[in-house]
Amino acid sequence: MQWSKLNNENSGILGDVRNEWDELMKSDDIEENHHKFLAENSAMCWGRNVYFTISKLNLFSQYTPDFVLVDEKGSLGLEYTLVEIEKPSTVTVTQQDNPASGLTHAIKQIRDWKHWIERNSQDAGSIFPSKFSHETNTHIKYMLIAGRRSNISHEQQAERVKVANEVGYDIRSFDFITDNLKSYFAKDFIIPSSDINQEYWDEGFFHKFANPFYESISNKVWKKISSSPELIRAHMIGKNVKLLTANMTTNARYEVFKKLTR
Repeated sequence: MQWSKLNNENSGILGDVRNEWDELMKSDDIEENHHKFLAENSAMCWGRNVYFTISKLNLFSQYTPDFVLVDEKGSLGLEYTLVEIEKPSTVTVTQQDNPASGLTHAIKQIRDWKHWIERNSQDAGSIFPSKFSHETNTHIKYMLIAGRRSNISHEQQAERVKVANEVGYDIRSFDFITDNLKSYFAKDFIIPSSDINQEYWDEGFFHKFANPFYESISNKVWKKISSSPELIRAHMIGKNVKLLTANMTTNARYEVFKKLTR
C-alpha cells in the first residue's frame, strides 16, 4: 500500500477529515465527540513527533487521561505525554486576564495525575515502560488542550503562557489540532531516529507502522503491550514495531482508501 498517494490523487480523504474537524470546532458538542474524532483519526492529528497514541489509559485508579502521546528518545526508550482535553468553547482566561475556572479545574486534574505517578512509581513504570522508568519520571510529560485562539486576546494568550510556565506543562488551544491536520503529510515508511531491527525492515513492518489510518490504542490493549515479555525497553519503536503493529487497528477510512488505490 502506497500511503503517500493520500497526499495527491486521494487528497479528498484528507479533505474530509479536515472538514469534519472544522465542523466539530464550530459546534459546542460534548467533549466525548471531540475525543471520538481524535481517537479514530489519531495518526493524523498529533504532529510529526508522535508515533502513536493511547486513549483513556487508566492509571490503576480513578485517574484516566484522555490521551497519551508516545514519542521515542532513542536508546532511552519512549517518552509519554498525558493529555487532558476540554471543549473548544472552554474559557481559559477571563476578561481580567486571570485563569478561568475551566482552566484551573483541568490543571488540578493534571496535577492529580502527576502526584499519583510520583507516589506510585512501580505501577507507573509498568504502564509507561522506558529504559529508566523504574528510576525517574522524566520521560512523562503533560499537556492540556482547551479553548480556541480566536476566543482570547493577545493579553489573555500571554496569561495562558505564563500559567503554562508556572505549572510546567503545555497548554494548547484546539487550533493546535487544526494546524496538525492542515500540515499532515502521509509517508510510506516510519523510520525511527534510533536503531531498528533490520529483519523488521525487510519484512515491511516500518511501512505498515506508517499507516495513516491507525486509531488510538485502547487501555486494555496498551496494558497487554506494556506487560509483554517481548517488549524491549531501549530503541523501543525500532525494536518493538512488530509487537506494536500487531495490536493496532484502523478506522473506516482505511477501507475507502484501499478501494480507491486498487
